[in-house]
Amino acid sequence: LLSQINLRECKSEPWSELISKLVGLSFSCSHAVASVVNNDSPEGHFPMDFDFDPTEGIGEDGVEGVTSQMVLLCSWRTVKEVSLLLGFLAEEASITLTTEDVGLLSGEDLLKIGDHLTNLLAETKHRGAFEQAYIGFCKLVSRLWKLPAGKLRSLPLQWLEETMQEISKNNENLCATRRSAGLPFMIQALICTQLEVEGASSIEPWMNQLLDLAESVAASPTTHTHALNILRALFRNTQLGEAVGMF
Repeated sequence: LLSQINLRECKSEPWSELISKLVGLSFSCSHAVASVVNNDSPEGHFPMDFDFDPTEGIGEDGVEGVTSQMVLLCSWRTVKEVSLLLGFLAEEASITLTTEDVGLLSGEDLLKIGDHLTNLLAETKHRGAFEQAYIGFCKLVSRLWKLPAGKLRSLPLQWLEETMQEISKNNENLCATRRSAGLPFMIQALICTQLEVEGASSIEPWMNQLLDLAESVAASPTTHTHALNILRALFRNTQLGEAVGMF
């Protein structure tokens, strides 16, 4: 329904209240399923396994009750819809940039959406979930890079710098298994969208930093793993093409 409306022209208070409620509800839904999609083994995880017996739902007709597969399916689809909705709003909704502007999203809203999507990409273990978070995140950062110079436009660069620091510090919240899960997707989204705006030269410092981390004797094995997984993703990304060829 929202895709049929020009959200950049909707600036009335009822619309602002509706979008605010949608964003808040999206965060709540994502939080509700976080324990499933962030689990090291989401495919067989029950968030209530210690006090829940799935066989209790089997009746005389043999119909099976809730299973871990059902919980996982609903959980990652929740993350999918939340990520796509937040990405759509970030891409299409009007933004309050100055005190004179009246937009559906404020700078604080965009910051919260960005923090939420970066956390999903950094901590989610289920591939289907973080792939959808990647799509939403790409839409957000693409919009931010194209805004006038200011705090909001600097957010993608800030997230990129902070993520690289977390990798070098061996942050335990980052998934070291499953090819670093959504971490390479996050870096790809930030680097590729920056490339579109600032040109091929923008990728050089990040590639050098990743190569240094991958080769550093002082870096931890986990840091090596993250750096190599990210480099692998960047070299395989057709969007980067010749930009990574020199490395």
